[in-house]
Amino acid sequence: MVGKGVSEAVESVLALVARGNAVLAEVERLRDIIPLLYRDVRGEGSQVIFDFSYFKNSDAIEAAIEKDVKLQDVDAMIKEEHLENLTRFYQCFESIQRYGVDLVQLVNDLEEGKFIQQSVDSILRQQEGKQLLAEAIFLLGVQLLTVDEQIGGPIRERLIVSYYRYSGEAGHNSHMDTVCELLRSTGYQPHAKRPVGYPETLLARVPVQKSLVTKLVGRLRSDDLYSLLPHFPEPSERSTALATQASMLYVLLYFAPDILKQETALMREIVDKYFCDNWVISIYMGNIIWLPEAWDQYKAAKAAVTNTTANAEIKKVASMQGNQLRALVPRLQEFLTEGTITQETLLDSVNKILCVIRESNVNLRWLFLHTAPLTQSVQFHKRSRQLSDLVKSETKIELIDLFNLLLLVARLEQKLRQMYNRVLAERERSWARLRQDCVSRMEELADVFGGKQKLSRIEPNKRLEKWLLARGEQMKSLDVDDPNHSARLAVQLIQALEDAKEFHQLEANLQVTQYLNETKESLLAMVRLTTAQDDILVQLQILSDFSYAWHLIDSLTPLMQEQVKTDPKKVSELRSTFLKLSGAMEGAMVRLGEAGSRDLYPVSQYYSRKLVTYIRNVLQVIPASMFALLEKVVELQSKLEELPTRLEKDKLKEFSQLDKRFEIARLTHKVSVLSRGILAMRTTLVGVVQIDPKKLLEEGIRRELVNRVGTALHKILMFNVKSKDRVGDLVTKIETIGGAMEGFRKSFEYIQDYINIPGLRLWQEEISRIIKHAIEKEAAGFLKGSGESYSQYQSIAVPIPEFPPIQGDVSRTFMGRLTREILSVTEPGSSIFVESSGAWFTPRPPHNEILGPVFVQKLELAVGVAGLAGLNRLLGLMAITNMQKLGAWLGAELQEGSETFRLLSLADGSLPSSEDLVTNPGKTYGAHNARLAKTFQILHPALCDLGQLTQLRRVICGRLSSSIIFDSKLLHSCLQGLQHSLLTTAVDSSIPFPPVSESELLAELVNHLQWTGLDDPTKQVYSPVTQSPHMLDLLLALVVTHNLARMVTTVSTGFLVGKRMSDVDGWIFLSGLVTLLNQQHPKVLSNLWDRLQQAKNSFTISNENQELINISLFMRFLSQSVSIK
Repeated sequence: MVGKGVSEAVESVLALVARGNAVLAEVERLRDIIPLLYRDVRGEGSQVIFDFSYFKNSDAIEAAIEKDVKLQDVDAMIKEEHLENLTRFYQCFESIQRYGVDLVQLVNDLEEGKFIQQSVDSILRQQEGKQLLAEAIFLLGVQLLTVDEQIGGPIRERLIVSYYRYSGEAGHNSHMDTVCELLRSTGYQPHAKRPVGYPETLLARVPVQKSLVTKLVGRLRSDDLYSLLPHFPEPSERSTALATQASMLYVLLYFAPDILKQETALMREIVDKYFCDNWVISIYMGNIIWLPEAWDQYKAAKAAVTNTTANAEIKKVASMQGNQLRALVPRLQEFLTEGTITQETLLDSVNKILCVIRESNVNLRWLFLHTAPLTQSVQFHKRSRQLSDLVKSETKIELIDLFNLLLLVARLEQKLRQMYNRVLAERERSWARLRQDCVSRMEELADVFGGKQKLSRIEPNKRLEKWLLARGEQMKSLDVDDPNHSARLAVQLIQALEDAKEFHQLEANLQVTQYLNETKESLLAMVRLTTAQDDILVQLQILSDFSYAWHLIDSLTPLMQEQVKTDPKKVSELRSTFLKLSGAMEGAMVRLGEAGSRDLYPVSQYYSRKLVTYIRNVLQVIPASMFALLEKVVELQSKLEELPTRLEKDKLKEFSQLDKRFEIARLTHKVSVLSRGILAMRTTLVGVVQIDPKKLLEEGIRRELVNRVGTALHKILMFNVKSKDRVGDLVTKIETIGGAMEGFRKSFEYIQDYINIPGLRLWQEEISRIIKHAIEKEAAGFLKGSGESYSQYQSIAVPIPEFPPIQGDVSRTFMGRLTREILSVTEPGSSIFVESSGAWFTPRPPHNEILGPVFVQKLELAVGVAGLAGLNRLLGLMAITNMQKLGAWLGAELQEGSETFRLLSLADGSLPSSEDLVTNPGKTYGAHNARLAKTFQILHPALCDLGQLTQLRRVICGRLSSSIIFDSKLLHSCLQGLQHSLLTTAVDSSIPFPPVSESELLAELVNHLQWTGLDDPTKQVYSPVTQSPHMLDLLLALVVTHNLARMVTTVSTGFLVGKRMSDVDGWIFLSGLVTLLNQQHPKVLSNLWDRLQQAKNSFTISNENQELINISLFMRFLSQSVSIK
């Protein structure tokens, strides 16, 4: 602990150490958000993501990207999505580089005398100074080792290069070269054998002064830097007491690798002192090192550690630790037995309890570390594998034994902490009460011997009265704030009362004897209270250190979950284990607090949230078990026979179905027992985050629901493009999803009252969130600059499961797959749309319905209103994309100099003005259309795709609208009225519309209109143009006449269909044409209408009846779809 009044130099080192701890927390944070694109470079991203080889040939690489439009789009997309995170990564890397530079500069300043009367040697003579200097270099090494472990070398290089390319001037700062030099790839990979010279070559990139390292190694060898040895008095506990120094020494030795390689005697001394009975150490927040593997390349270090890890020695130590565990368990159980430790006996037995806690934690630490699973890199080292196997065989313990020891010692620590805190809190009040009792008894006895009070067989004795009053005055002077003096005085008073009892023969009177004995008991209690000091809690915190298991605790998770599943009451016992684990965070935050760093709260919050996430994962077994039981309940309920309205008496037993109902009741009771288990944990403060068990239960249920629903949607909504009956498969899958969702909903409805949760609200919120997340993730593929906007729906507490895209499928989520499958089965050419029924049918007899109102109703049951609204949005985004592509294509095709422009110019020149008639229109239009056949082969499918998207949106909007009218007619009426009011305002030229500033009302209204189906897709403007391409009206008129020549009227559709039904779908073509016209200048529609009117009049005069019927029908429905002025 750094006290007040320390020198400026020590304060500077303290600030540096605090920075180091904050940087390590940021590295841990960033590890969890490394983009998948940078972890595994494949596909399009591989052509624009580079390692440091980019700097050798940057100009050529950038030129190649500039020439390829597709690569430019991919590059722009990666920049938009990841630049913010790339900046965070680079700033973290730069913080590590600056830390190294500042550390070296600080040491140089000390050596050059820039701090008045302060030097390296003077700081090393101070307790705090040598601690902080050792920690500063230790943290530098840990930062480099951690970043190389968590963010691999190739990943670092890709991240830095991408930041350099995307950040502009910011990426060309003066630190870029040094950051690249420091963090270039080392060749180390966690799943491979350690490279030669690693990690000394990595740490050598920072030129830390060798002289300082040598001095610090000397201090670490000889001194007890943190004064922990008095807390671990036994010789066998020495390695635990010095574990912190041992981890620092391990890292510092890599800054002086000559010691590891050549100093045999020195390494022997270090190993004998620190690693004589242990070879697995924790260096920072549970990062584990196996010394035989780590020092295998260093001759002196290897020889020293080999000497202490001979098989005979290992067997002896491992056997002793195993026996120690078996001996400790009954002792811990004895202390935890109800009534063994009470408030009255606590102070007498506190040292015994601390002794057991100390021995248990030493044993727990050794077993946890030495039976830990080997990491991937250590598995390549034969001797480490042999040592691990030998320990496991000699200790003769299972994981359950280790877990039980942890549980017992954590419970005892928690019990001692709570009781001792209560003693300290009530210390002054108890002291005052006991002192008053003593004084009152002395005064009462004085009154008896003074004759003021009569007591049988007691003769007055003035001398004894005076003596008793004097003792009472002495007792009044007992002061809790002066424990040493008060304890001595209390002992003297006890002895004086004993002497008085013998001298004055007071034993003869039982009442007097009782008074004196009670006074002695009160004085003894006061003596015990003088020993109640805060240093007991400090000692308890030191002994209960659990930081080494920050990561190793994961190995116990399945065991914890199994215990909780078997007996939900175990949750209350696990609470003490979680609190013990929360103490592991202290080491990372002590220096931040001492330095008054502003990073204290963010770092505390990060580690606290990590622990809370772990607790959630452990306790998630309860909601998972609840859902498994609920599935059985729903299944049994579905098998219950309906009770008829009238029933004969003799059939009452048959219909009561008592066995099934009993089973349902039994399963329901199990569910409620599980919920009570988690609620028994009580509100708990973990670090700086408070855990509310009721909220934890609700989050667990939400999480299980989201996981099950998300997984079901992902797995079921997968479609086989090679299926012969895609329509049937689609309908089957939608019905399957609908059935699964109904089952989940019934489960919630049934159980909500038994576990006291708002089931309907949870259901609606989570289902909507799953759908919205999928929609936004899918939409991110259409919207530039959206980045990872879908992450707004993600949650740490209730994460939505993420699944990788299916190979060969452009869809990112189940909603994308569903949307594209619907588009596939209603694709123009393979289906016919009938506007009157709002459905698609097969073009061939018997003309089965493919998709219509019935299907959309099933779809609503499957994905809900949120799913329909999301599907509508995705179709709208596809329409925008298609419209933009079509607009770009039309702009290029109708540009002066293009072949299409030339052919249209010829047609425009040969056709009369719109007021005149076209002679022989069938042949004239046919000739022009034949020349433009290639253009129509692109334009016609594009218009049909637009039409298909528009009609699908219409069907969905119709279902949404009817659904809200049924469920909430008032909301529908309000939104309809507000929309009408705003549209009226929009056409009023005296009122500016839309408003100049952003309108929250409009944004909210648009969202509500989309969810209620009140927007009209047929009139929507997706991509408005300021100036339409020249001769667009002529091109559209010709494509209309071209299609009309291929169509005939049909009663079944009430419109036009292709002579070969697969050629043209009249309704879809018309819808696509109208959608395109909505984006263009009104003049295009006016000119097109004139040209179609000219064609109609020409067909009339030339008696071409079929063409006349077709164009008349087409124009009638066109006029109904658009506003003709």
